[in-house]
Amino acid sequence: MADATYVARYEEMNYTPVGTVSAGDLIWNSDDTLLGIAKNDIAAGVEGTLSAQGKYDIVKEATTITFAVGADVYWDTTNGEATSVPTTKYIGKCVETAAVATDTTVLVQIGQLSSASPELFIEQDITLADMTDNAGTATGYVDLTATIPAKCQITGWTCNTTTAWTGDVSAAVTLGIAGATDAYSSVITGSCFTAIFVGSQPKDGVTTIGTAAVTIRVTVTSNADFTSITAGASTIRVYYINRGA
Repeated sequence: MADATYVARYEEMNYTPVGTVSAGDLIWNSDDTLLGIAKNDIAAGVEGTLSAQGKYDIVKEATTITFAVGADVYWDTTNGEATSVPTTKYIGKCVETAAVATDTTVLVQIGQLSSASPELFIEQDITLADMTDNAGTATGYVDLTATIPAKCQITGWTCNTTTAWTGDVSAAVTLGIAGATDAYSSVITGSCFTAIFVGSQPKDGVTTIGTAAVTIRVTVTSNADFTSITAGASTIRVYYINRGA
């Protein structure tokens, strides 16, 4: 007998609700690890179809909540709307266009890792033009736009340099926070002087899970003065585990 037999594509899944379901309803399984969105109205006890992948405009409150592209989007069961505050009901990531405070919806790509899955990540492209020079020092920095949500544990990061950070005789990248710029870098000699892929785990002991979101600071260190750097572009990805479920 074959190890596996094809049944259907993953983009859709069959679902028989106990109660009536309306088109556009968000449906999770019992442990909140799998999300489907109703394609049409489904009567109680009748098999229907849920979408497991795709881009959806998800309703949000229109006064304070914002989402950067790449930010995680969760479901606030109490208020029936998308939220940036981690809950057990992970929807997906904001894509294409950031959602500002006054927007009534956020565009979300579903079908990605759920909050109960091992790792999530934020990702951002950075260039020399994005950096702030620490005047008189060998370092420059940029704070990533997307933050690590509260109650999450950072597990590591990668830096894929596509344009070498040249102009001096060396350049290295570290990740941390303001005031502790290498906190998430057990390896502090990760070169970005050439087009190369590097990464690191956090330093030993840096495992605190805070109650507030964390802004990641990327620092590039040259050999002499940071103003000697004339070019540079990298993609930064930071991995984390949601411990707030």
